[in-house]
Amino acid sequence: MMQVCEHEKCCGCMACVNICPKACIKMDINSRGEEIPAINEKNCIDCGLCQKVCPVIRGNQGHETKKVIAAWSTDNTVRKTSASGGIASEVYRLYALKNQWYAGCKMDVDHKCRFYLSQKDDQYLEFQNSKYVYSFMGDLYKKIESVLKNGEKAVMVGLPCQISGLKNYLSVRNIDIENLITIDLICHGIVPSMYLIEWIKQCEKKFHRHAEAVCFRNPVYETQNYAFTLADKKGEFYKKYVWEHDSYHFSYHHALDYRESCYRCLFASRSREGDLTLGDFSGLGKVTSFDGEVQNVSCILVNTDKGEKLIKMLEDEGSIIGVERPSKEAFLYETQLNRPSIPHKKRDKFLKYYQETKKFSYSVDKALKSEKVIYKVKCICGVYKIKSMIPGKIKYKLKKKMRLE
Repeated sequence: MMQVCEHEKCCGCMACVNICPKACIKMDINSRGEEIPAINEKNCIDCGLCQKVCPVIRGNQGHETKKVIAAWSTDNTVRKTSASGGIASEVYRLYALKNQWYAGCKMDVDHKCRFYLSQKDDQYLEFQNSKYVYSFMGDLYKKIESVLKNGEKAVMVGLPCQISGLKNYLSVRNIDIENLITIDLICHGIVPSMYLIEWIKQCEKKFHRHAEAVCFRNPVYETQNYAFTLADKKGEFYKKYVWEHDSYHFSYHHALDYRESCYRCLFASRSREGDLTLGDFSGLGKVTSFDGEVQNVSCILVNTDKGEKLIKMLEDEGSIIGVERPSKEAFLYETQLNRPSIPHKKRDKFLKYYQETKKFSYSVDKALKSEKVIYKVKCICGVYKIKSMIPGKIKYKLKKKMRLE
């Protein structure tokens, strides 16, 4: 079988699909449930463009970070409904107000995550919050190419491998990217969409309801508590925190079920593909004191002059508040800025069960049986419930006191 790159290293960015002049590359599903490119050999003209745009083959060509900023939206609603400080939402809103183009991903009715390019003044609300699942690029690269060729401005927020794929695509197509700003996310790994779809179907069957909305970190329960929820027209019918042994969340946070490429990611590095990098700020206040609220704060890595100008524009317009922080607070405490996620020791067992049965939740339960028992006991004892009731500011002060002692 012809391959663009080794399937175990493929990040699924779809740059190869977009660049192929004969449209002979389609996304297929492998034995692990991962979305990978499949080449129609009969139509292939062996032009080599797919390999020229492949991030895995071309490698990390990122920037060195200029400064680290702790930032948050001045709109409390945006801040509370976003996974971190709402910076991506404020970027989208800025572009929408200027009638410029912005690209982000949202969950569709079939429970697949897809990228969209929009100018609408409210679609960015659908792009908010984290999506811990594979996202389909579709023909987004071609659409951004068209926008740039027309002399219009655009911004894209995506995973570093996707940003790399876009930049490679535009480079091969000789497109000037002066009007493009790219923002990559600090990524732990992504889960094949097949796993999520199966898990949702299982929940639907159990509750006799049809999910129309899925949320991975429902802001109703504060995003730092990672409440996974499903809802229909009548309202929410399923809610589980990560510690309540929800199979999907549980396996994700244990690094059990990512794409194989995520465990060998070239972009889990201090060398960043985007003009800006966004993520949670888990290290905030751990190098030098920080007096503000540490929950719902974004970590921004400013990597280029374009990225710095965008942040200054948001600050000047009063959309965000930014405070420069020691770079160590980002690089020492955010593991994925230094190395890829380490696969759970029982990943091979999970894959064995999955490849035999094609049943996601069954495979998770079999592989993580002992871990789930431990978590269940802690749940029964109320350990996690008590933790979730403690406000973030108090948690931060307790941790800070323990470090000082």
